[in-house]
Amino acid sequence: MILNETPAGKYLTRIDVTKTPHIAVYEDMPNPNAPLEQQVLQLKAQLETARSDNLRKSLILMNALAEVYEKFIALQIGGTH
Repeated sequence: MILNETPAGKYLTRIDVTKTPHIAVYEDMPNPNAPLEQQVLQLKAQLETARSDNLRKSLILMNALAEVYEKFIALQIGGTH
């Protein structure tokens, strides 16, 4: 599916780059005819998913940064002797 061809009733949430070719990941839009409480619960669930995904990515990035920093410090210490 071409990225600009979003299925009806869905929206693009992210691009899965772990597979080639990259895959568009869609989620259902909240039902505008649903009771307000149900719409809020759907949006809350989507926010929680995004939050946990962002937290996971942040932890991966911080871990990578820590590894690079440790290697940098090791080179600095090793180079001063």
